[in-house]
Amino acid sequence: MKSPLIIGISGKSEHGKSAASRIIVEAADGLDAMIFEISEMLRLSAVSRGLLPADVKRADMNFDQIKVLVDEGAWGRAQHPDYWIDKLFAAIDESKCDIAIIPNIRFPQEGESIRKRGGSVVRVNRLNPNGSRFVSLTRDPNDITETALDLWNADYYITNITGHGKLLEGLVTVTFQYIWWKHTGSKNEVPFWGR
Repeated sequence: MKSPLIIGISGKSEHGKSAASRIIVEAADGLDAMIFEISEMLRLSAVSRGLLPADVKRADMNFDQIKVLVDEGAWGRAQHPDYWIDKLFAAIDESKCDIAIIPNIRFPQEGESIRKRGGSVVRVNRLNPNGSRFVSLTRDPNDITETALDLWNADYYITNITGHGKLLEGLVTVTFQYIWWKHTGSKNEVPFWGR
């Protein structure tokens, strides 16, 4: 394969972007699938600029540290709108992987950049068990990083219902298989397809 399949995962905070990314890696049986986290790139940049301690992990960050990541993202985009996505593409090209998954797509220009490279964007929308929209308490729901894609059309949509992890796994796997089939043009090369 000449270039990797790039799949961007968008969605609001705690809607299941990272879980969907891990499911794709597991579904890509026999293929070199890698996750390229924008948040990790932001964390490393903030650490190098002395804004965060080196030993803090994304999963362990408090509200103020998450705000540092959001501000770091804005700092990079102020340099150039594609600042972070260009850095990710450089890392993807260097990796030589078959499939590159980018969770945390937050802005239209990031999604459009993925499409320009032949990739697709999957939007994960999480619902509470009663069907209402899930709203995370870890981030301001009105922040631009939460709202920039509200009116932007993704290529595929997955609904993640709180408490139904197996359903999310099935939806992500089938969506990934379809995207891979479109990318390769052959259902014989789709992981798990008809096996």
